[in-house]
Amino acid sequence: QPRDRDLRFAFLAELAEAVLPHIEAYADVVEPAERNETDPATGKKTKVEVELCTDAGQLVVPSRAGVEFVRLLGRSMRFRR
Repeated sequence: QPRDRDLRFAFLAELAEAVLPHIEAYADVVEPAERNETDPATGKKTKVEVELCTDAGQLVVPSRAGVEFVRLLGRSMRFRR
């Protein structure tokens, strides 16, 4: 967990180079599914059709703190390319 932002993002870029090819290998085999999402404008729940990768692996996070860290990490990286 480097506190230096540049070091953290450099590590994550290297991790992505190793992990993304494995994940992308499963992107072609999908199945349709429905899930509920809240419309930000109205606050109402609506059904949304999504595609799920049927054979892709899962990321297991062992604790609530880990879940929170992954959530914040995703938010901090969402606009990076």
